[in-house]
Amino acid sequence: MPSKFSTLGALLALLTPRVHALFETTYHSSPLAIQPFTVLERSPDYDPSNTTLFLTCPAGLNVVQPGPAIYKATGELVWADPSLGGCNDLNFQEFDGQQYLTVWVGVGSAAGGGAGSGTAHLLNSNYEIVKNVSAVNPEGTDLHEFNIVKPANKTALVTAFLPVPLDLTSVGGLADGWYFNSIIQEIDIATGRVLFNWTSVDHIALDESYNNLTLTGEGTSASNPWDAVHINSIDKDAAGDYLISARHTQTIYKIDKNGTIVWRLGGKSSDFTAQSNNTEFHFQHHARWRMDDTQISLFDDGAAALGLSVIIINEPVATGKYLNIDQTAMTVSLANQFFPSPSRETAPCLRETARDAPETQRRSASVVRVDHLLIKCQSVGADGLSNGPAKQLSDGLEDWRK
Repeated sequence: MPSKFSTLGALLALLTPRVHALFETTYHSSPLAIQPFTVLERSPDYDPSNTTLFLTCPAGLNVVQPGPAIYKATGELVWADPSLGGCNDLNFQEFDGQQYLTVWVGVGSAAGGGAGSGTAHLLNSNYEIVKNVSAVNPEGTDLHEFNIVKPANKTALVTAFLPVPLDLTSVGGLADGWYFNSIIQEIDIATGRVLFNWTSVDHIALDESYNNLTLTGEGTSASNPWDAVHINSIDKDAAGDYLISARHTQTIYKIDKNGTIVWRLGGKSSDFTAQSNNTEFHFQHHARWRMDDTQISLFDDGAAALGLSVIIINEPVATGKYLNIDQTAMTVSLANQFFPSPSRETAPCLRETARDAPETQRRSASVVRVDHLLIKCQSVGADGLSNGPAKQLSDGLEDWRK
């Protein structure tokens, strides 16, 4: 079926945040050293009323005051709070009928396949923290995912990691080795109760991993565990089953609500037959159901930084992909692929987020309309400076444009 995507002149991210230097500006009598949001390209017909908001968490060695920040499409700062410190996954989400700003805060970094330990906050339109949500896990909540489940908007999907002892001799490791267990949980936001708990160590075989023991963690101790799976996103379908992205197995898994693996897409043991070219993906992020659970969108890295090693999978750039998924015939085909602007650098991205603007996709078995897709690429520069994943939002956010 022909694609019905509009890509605004085939340009994915018409507004891209790029860190150049720090500057100091005073807001509400408080000096803030805020990362500038520099617009490098802009389509003439893009957001003429400048109502779009960009959300990001700048981070890196040269960021004086890391913390969440919101910018207008003009690059003007709307809000920032360095007191929250290092953050990730700044977003607007609905909970129990109200719109909240959600953000993960803690220690850790996704750069180089890393993880985090912290908690998720919900902030009201006065930017006050009104709710904290944490995984039930000694190591806290990971930074990769905080996804409030639609349409009920009462529970959240979170990732977590926990080092556990495990025999790693089958992959060349120690008999008394250590494994970095990937955990997903669905949590009742109001009560904090865990409704679903699933761990990679109980369900994913060690030999599914593409991450050998020399790359990220040799599995020799609890402080040096082997990160074989590395779950970095979770979604949930209309039937109540879970869709998870595992970066180090290069696989997307469908998990039944009873915990069993229903199928694998990609990786070493895919259950799907490709019906077109370019359906493969590597070190992917942000897998989401689309089109009444008949399509999956994802960010295809095509490269990875694992420890001090950089792995490039014969792809000149990272791209966003929409894949048609037929769960009856067990086939996959490419619906659309989104490339960076030709004028942008072609170096592979090492960390990123892909997200479509809200309210632009009508969920229907026959029609999908994506007005524009934001794909944020980044790499860690020689000075250790990086700019955290950005999100683009526009509709229904009048209370936040202050």
